Formats: sequence, C-alpha cells, structure tokens
Amino acid sequence: MARKKQPIDPSRLPEETTTKPTAITAQPPENARAAVISQLFNTQRVQETLAKVLPKHLTPEKILTMYLIAASRQPKLYECTGASILKAAVAAAELGLDFSGKLGEGWLVPFHNKNIGAYECTFIPGYQGLVKLVRNSGEVVQVRARLVHERDMFEVSYGLDETITHVLSREAEAGDVTHVYAVAVFKDGSHQFEVMTIQEVEAVRARSRAATSGPWVTDWGEMAKKTVVRRMFKYLPRSPELEKFIAVDNEGYDLRPVAAEITGQTQAGVAALTKRLQQRQALAPPADEPEMPAPDEPYVSDTETAPPTDEDFDEAPAPQREPGEDTPW
Repeated sequence: MARKKQPIDPSRLPEETTTKPTAITAQPPENARAAVISQLFNTQRVQETLAKVLPKHLTPEKILTMYLIAASRQPKLYECTGASILKAAVAAAELGLDFSGKLGEGWLVPFHNKNIGAYECTFIPGYQGLVKLVRNSGEVVQVRARLVHERDMFEVSYGLDETITHVLSREAEAGDVTHVYAVAVFKDGSHQFEVMTIQEVEAVRARSRAATSGPWVTDWGEMAKKTVVRRMFKYLPRSPELEKFIAVDNEGYDLRPVAAEITGQTQAGVAALTKRLQQRQALAPPADEPEMPAPDEPYVSDTETAPPTDEDFDEAPAPQREPGEDTPW
C-alpha cells in the first residue's frame, strides 16, 4: 500500500533555503584577470619588444603562457603594475629562462611598493637557470650542487690536492641541512668546488628581498644551491648571458650591508695602523736637525724614514673578501 506524501509546511523549512545567494564581487574572476594580462602582452609595442629579445625557442605566446601559469600559483601577480610585469618578462626572456616556476629556472615574485601603493613583479633567477647558462658557455662540461645533511659522511680537504667526499646517510631521517656545495668540471678535465655552511647561506638569504616569501620559502634547497654556485663564479668563465644573470639576480638583494662591512673593516685597519705609527714615533729618539747646505750645494738629508714593516699591520684585521667583491657571494 503506497504511503501518502505529507504536505510540506513552509514554516519548518531551513532559513537558508528562503534566502537568495549573494554574488562575490570583491575580485574579478580569474579568467577576467587573465584576459587583462593577455591584452597587455598582445599590444603591438610589447610584441615588437619581445621579438627583439626573445631567443629562438621562445615566442610571445609562450611568454604569456608562462606568466599565466605563474599567476595561477601566485594570484598577487595579477595585481602587479603593467610596467613591472613587462620588465620582469623581458629580463627572463633575454636570458632565455622559463619563469613559470615549473622548471626551477626562475620565479616571478610580487612585492608591494609602499611608495606607489601597488604590487610590482620581480623576476628571481633560479638554480636550474644558472646551471643552464653555465653549461651554455661551452667551457664547463658539468656543474652541480648538493645539500649535505647531519648524518651524511662529508669531508673536505684543502691544500695542494683539494678533495671533497660526500656519502649519503642510509637512515630514513638524514637530519637537518648543514652544508651546501657545488662542483664544476671543465673541458680540460680540471674541476673546482665551493662549500658553504647553512649559516653562510642564511646570511645571503637575509639580504634577499624575498627572504620571507617566494622561492626562499617554497624552494629553499634550490635557492641554497644557486647561492653556492654564485659564490663559485670567480672560478668560472664569464659570458654575456652570465653577466646579465648576475645583474638581474643582484637586483633582488640588498648589497648595502656588504659595503658597510667592508668600509668598517677598512676604517678599523687604518685606525690601527695610524695608532701603531704614532706609538713608534713617540718611542723614537729625537733626531738632530740637519745643517742647511750652502745655496749652491744640493740638500741631502742624513735621516731616512724607515719603510713600513709587517709589524705595522699586525693590528689591522684581515679582509674577509677578495678585492673587488661587492656581493655576499
């Protein structure tokens, strides 16, 4: 026997069924924001600019696709100024690097500019992009970087025969990262390596504009590897692409602490040397005044100023960087 359906009492319905949903209009939908970015890249002026700097394997369409992929991961990129978007895209395009973040060749990071009250897009080159450009130089056969953990067996020997040995731990938990190192092998069979402690890496990170955001947070290991390869730059052959990489990468760091540190060391060294010379002059016996020669005779002093010796520099602190270095690497 079929059951009779009971009539529905409207007063017993849940309250939400009687109200209409409210549309969210705070932010335009993602496809609308993507259309704005597409319009920016499709202007004739931008197309002509990209055509001049893009390598053969990149097209304006690929550049647009990479930006939209990056923006899908970091929506703040949709809010960046048009000028900063194009500047970052051109910087990556000139190096021929992917900046979507998928390949680790580079990332786009939005920074809020308080002066203009808007976000600006910045291109941060990555470890894989650096390795790519070093190999493209033709002089380096291989370059690689590795992270060292607490339970790894890691030994470095300096001297006439410099060696580095790294054996991974077999334990499931290898511990925290303690060092990072890079090795480059050249065409002639020679090699070069560089080692940095975790403290040295963090010191470089502290000077980055993206120290608390972007790849230093999402891809710390890749950024640490890039950092140690950059420190090895002084041993690597240079190319126009690598010089451009350095210039672009330096824009993401505050280099003023480095200059201040070098200036402080120089001033301390000069002050110590001046104090040392004053002490020597105070202890030295007074010299007799020489007799002035006749007008027709040449003047020859019977006292000579002793040249500075190693002792004069004992109190001067040794510089911690090679001359000419102006970066934390």
